[in-house]
Amino acid sequence: MDFLNLINQNKPFTYAKYGDGEYLVSINRTGQNCDNTPYTSKLSNAVIQSYKYLAPLKNSYLGKWNSDSKVYGFFENLVIPTWADYCAFIFGTKEQFGNKLPLLRSIRDATQQKIYICNAANSAVASLFKIDNAVIVHPSNWFENHYNLILQQTRDAIINPDSIIIMTSAGMGAKPLLADLRKLYPNAILIDIGSGFDLFAYKKSRSYNMNLTKNEIDEFIALLHQ
Repeated sequence: MDFLNLINQNKPFTYAKYGDGEYLVSINRTGQNCDNTPYTSKLSNAVIQSYKYLAPLKNSYLGKWNSDSKVYGFFENLVIPTWADYCAFIFGTKEQFGNKLPLLRSIRDATQQKIYICNAANSAVASLFKIDNAVIVHPSNWFENHYNLILQQTRDAIINPDSIIIMTSAGMGAKPLLADLRKLYPNAILIDIGSGFDLFAYKKSRSYNMNLTKNEIDEFIALLHQ
């Protein structure tokens, strides 16, 4: 899927990733994910309902977790979606960053209003990507008690729902949030960035980006600035 041209042409789409965390919460696994977000029945139901809503929609693309067939197989048994690359906005090597650079620049240079729903650490990338509004969530456990507040804060920030890019780095709770935003704003561009911006905030949050040095991250930032 050519997300770059969709962004440049302000064509609405929704992109949400359904990976191992979403799978485990959906099957009522006990415990928590790698971001220390608890698996709860409330979140389980919300993730499943978000998938059922988003999967059949036009211009809705769901990131496919290819690492384990039982993950995407579980979701396909609910509804067959239009799958997209799970790593569409994610990179962990210099080569991958080079491939993503035009897409990242298209986000930076987009003239639409940009809202980023993220934790406080990730909000540091706001100036790099010319983000207009940051809606701050707890890094691991905001869904249970603050979902309605975060949804309302996002709605309050929107100026023109037909010229808006809303991005999320908000874990599993981002999926029901994206579904609700799609219902409210069908002409918006909604992107589940996830950990895609983490390195720009100097966060080595996933196994695939652990080996990058600070100098390498600084090189990425310098290239993005060009």
